[in-house]
Amino acid sequence: MSASCRLIVTVRDVDDERPVFQMQHYTFRVAENQPARTVVGEVAAVDRDTFPFNRIVYSLDPVSDQLFHIDPDTGRLVIRRPLDREQKASHRAVVVARPPSTDVKIAEAPFATSGSGTGVCDVDIVVDDVNDSRPKFQFPVAGDDTIFVWATDAGIGHVIGQVRASDRDAGVNARLVYRLSTQSVATLLPPLTPTTTDAFRIDADSGQLTTIVDLRGAADGESPTEFILEVIVSDLGTPSLSNSAPLRVVVGTEVVGLRRTNVQEDGAAEDWEGGTVAELLSLSGEELALIGAFILSAVVVSVCVVVICAARCGRKRDKRSVGRQQEVVAIGDASIDSPLMMTSLTTDSVTTSDRQVKSQV
Repeated sequence: MSASCRLIVTVRDVDDERPVFQMQHYTFRVAENQPARTVVGEVAAVDRDTFPFNRIVYSLDPVSDQLFHIDPDTGRLVIRRPLDREQKASHRAVVVARPPSTDVKIAEAPFATSGSGTGVCDVDIVVDDVNDSRPKFQFPVAGDDTIFVWATDAGIGHVIGQVRASDRDAGVNARLVYRLSTQSVATLLPPLTPTTTDAFRIDADSGQLTTIVDLRGAADGESPTEFILEVIVSDLGTPSLSNSAPLRVVVGTEVVGLRRTNVQEDGAAEDWEGGTVAELLSLSGEELALIGAFILSAVVVSVCVVVICAARCGRKRDKRSVGRQQEVVAIGDASIDSPLMMTSLTTDSVTTSDRQVKSQV
């Protein structure tokens, strides 16, 4: 006889599985200047245990937690404050998934990046650029805003200089284009007579300035012509940002120097006055020729004097050397026949004889 029955065995779950992220590396993008609580992305981990052992709590490493916040239940990542791409273009965060703690709150639990009961993943947050930086001129700037052009070189098509600017943004937001304002003022010094003229062209991409009219006759004698231009630089971002700066172009036939007119005690320029921003210190061509000839003559004379002095010193040294040799020879010859020498020899001989006699006694 036999009997049978169905036996049902239920395996009770224990918390022996650790959370595993669906991806070990996440990459999210967020635009700069977004307000706090803006969502960056969401991470997800799975625990193969059954309820309640399959519950997961998410947390961030302490450094990332200063910039970002993660929802402990959903894994949703948000920013704590606006991000600035110009300061830092990307960030990396470490996210930890682990079973909930029954004794300690997640905010107070010590951070752990490894262990049998935790899962870890890396998150890269790329900060996308927003056109929030205005172009900044490198030339012209205060204290360096003037280009001098020889009148003989001011024909049509002559490149007189180049303006430069930079933009801290990236990509298309950092691409710059240059242009001139609609009017350029030509001021004859003296007298101060403003007129309007279109004398220059600027390359939109490179910022090179070129003359489009013949300015070789602009300067009359000792009176240069000063053009006051307004240079404008704009980026190609949306919306476009721009900046402007004044530029002086001085066309003349003389050497021109620029001197600040009002300087603070620490050496920094306090102000640049309109017509006297550049005081023109000029020399005529004849004066320059005379100065050059004088300098050249002075150099030639100095070289000749040095050569003559060196030759004389060499001759004196040779004469002294020969004279000393002759004196030595003369002294040697004279010492042999000198009565003094003979007397000295006789005295030494007598002294030696006396000593020999005393030693015998």
